Amino acid sequence: MRTRRELAAAVWPLALRSLRRQRGRYALMSGLLGLGIATYLLYATYLSGAGLQASLALAPFELPADVVFLGQRTLAAAELGEWERRGGVDVLAVARLTEYRTEHGTLRVLALPAASPLWEAVGAPAPEPGAILLPALFRPRAGPTISLIPPRAPEGAAPAVVAGHHTATDVVLSSMALTLLPQPGPAPNCLFIWARTEAAAASLAGTLTVDYLQPRRPLLSRADGPVLLWTGTAAALARGVVSQTYMPGAGALTMVLAFCGIGLFTVSSLSFLDRKRDLAILKTVGLESGGITAMLLLEQGFVAAAGTALAMAVAAATIPPLRGLLPAGSGLRWTSVFWGVAVGMLVQAAGVALPVLTARVATVNQLLLNLPVSLQRRRVYGNRE
Repeated sequence: MRTRRELAAAVWPLALRSLRRQRGRYALMSGLLGLGIATYLLYATYLSGAGLQASLALAPFELPADVVFLGQRTLAAAELGEWERRGGVDVLAVARLTEYRTEHGTLRVLALPAASPLWEAVGAPAPEPGAILLPALFRPRAGPTISLIPPRAPEGAAPAVVAGHHTATDVVLSSMALTLLPQPGPAPNCLFIWARTEAAAASLAGTLTVDYLQPRRPLLSRADGPVLLWTGTAAALARGVVSQTYMPGAGALTMVLAFCGIGLFTVSSLSFLDRKRDLAILKTVGLESGGITAMLLLEQGFVAAAGTALAMAVAAATIPPLRGLLPAGSGLRWTSVFWGVAVGMLVQAAGVALPVLTARVATVNQLLLNLPVSLQRRRVYGNRE
């Protein structure tokens, strides 16, 4: 049994000889692999630049808390207690959001407990029970009372007393009326979370998304559905919109990679058919299946190295002219290079796996006589009489 070093020393000259004899085919394989990797790198660079440009175009959110969840269904006391004990939560405030019909149009009213820290955030004390604080945009047209008609309720609801106006400027509370949440009263359906760190806020936002929103497409989200906002919402929304906008490009990229894989499979299959006699001679003189596999893998290693180098050269020559279309600082990233090479190796493996496996298991007679090669064998024992 040969060691790996002895096996490599034995098949190395054979692999080099094969590369020299069939350099045209291996150059074609390297070009196909380089085409797939370069296409991925160019598309990933453009997509990341477009996402960065879209996120920079969005103004940063001004929020009353680090994480804001505006839900539809009520939250049970056990759920609220679990969120208060969750790691990363510094302060947790709850609220009840209801959408009313009024004589001035639709109004969203947020009911807060008396001890909620959000009263300090809006710069106004809690009003008396049954009274509301209107947002500043209602100041010119709202009188001393306003009719609040709950959803799916008949006309003629009792008017609510307008206690004043609040001066909240964030994107959540600036368009809502505020009132006092009675105790006991309806269960809350909103969460306002102050996190200990930015990483904790991102983790909490991800947990809320999975638990209450489920991952969904931004372009298909309903306007009246539950909403989750945090400091990274703008960038995440921009990335989601950009990825869906350029989804046809992902389909085209898949077709290019499939074309490269089919091309690699075709060239490697033709190479195997032309080398049947050589492989039969090598097996006849004692080169085992492991040696055949090592020789073919060494040849594909050269193809992988040449294809990767070609893809990097194409990307380095093509990306700089595109920087004028992308935001400053965007360019080829190491993560894109890693995933591009990984995808290229996967395409190469899918293209050459069958010819390599066939060359490994084929016998000398099958190679010389052009007999069918079975990749799986099973020995069947007959019954003796």
